[in-house]
Amino acid sequence: MAATRGVDADEVDEEALTLTAEGVQATVVPQVGGRLTSLQVAGVERLVAGAERLATGDRPDPLAWGCYPMAPWVGRLEAARVTWRDRDASVPADHGRHAIHGLMHSRPWVVRERTATTATLAAPLPPDWPWSGGVEQEVAVSQSSLTVSGRVDGAQPMPVALGWHPWWRFDDAASVELRVPADHVLVTDDELVATGETTPVAGATDLRSGPRLGTRRLDHTYIGLRGPVRFAWPDAVAELEPGPGVMAVHVFVTERAVCIEPLSAWPNAHVLDARGVGGTGLATVAPGFPLRAGWRLRWRLAAG
Repeated sequence: MAATRGVDADEVDEEALTLTAEGVQATVVPQVGGRLTSLQVAGVERLVAGAERLATGDRPDPLAWGCYPMAPWVGRLEAARVTWRDRDASVPADHGRHAIHGLMHSRPWVVRERTATTATLAAPLPPDWPWSGGVEQEVAVSQSSLTVSGRVDGAQPMPVALGWHPWWRFDDAASVELRVPADHVLVTDDELVATGETTPVAGATDLRSGPRLGTRRLDHTYIGLRGPVRFAWPDAVAELEPGPGVMAVHVFVTERAVCIEPLSAWPNAHVLDARGVGGTGLATVAPGFPLRAGWRLRWRLAAG
């Protein structure tokens, strides 16, 4: 998960937005990629927050905390290149020779609208992307849910994907029971780049029955979802419901976090689509025809 660019958690400033509902407080920081930096439910922090962010070596990893949007691609993009129609372009290689998690996660966003429980933010696609457009995101809280939705607009036709990377926090991820109702995962190479092939879940990747994670260290994209993803904290049961536009989830497990990433397309979809692989979910947007996607986390607190 290493990265070499982005805004560090120490740069979070007083421009944070606080959204509140009964028993719920969420913090969104526009300047750090429109990132959800905290979600407290019943007084308990549910995200890996900035102060607890995971680190790579001695360098804090800006990709390893909170919940941030991924666009105009998701996950790993092979060789940091996009080939589409008559254009072959490179983007910054920030994950070895590859690119990871898009271009929006550490850039400043602006607030379009704000209420006590909702915030809408927007940001233009940067010059590193060979086409012009923008991304919008809305975050909303209620007593029992967090809802996140977004859209990608194009000033001209272009290929895009949209996703989110929430770092759900646990004292011990090994004790988490995680149910992912999907029968297949993407095949990856030795650099964890999606090859375009799929394989049935089996052994450690089979989460259909909601097993305890134990020693699993997953970094897999689940496709063909048949319902919400279910997991639990000691005091609450949660379900992540994929909304319209979400066709896969990527699961990444560490010792103290379980990332369940809603995706509108497969990781590496731009490269795979150019190779003729179908079913990747890669979207073509154009003026008046945006890509929309979203998800909702619902929870139920334990009695007493």
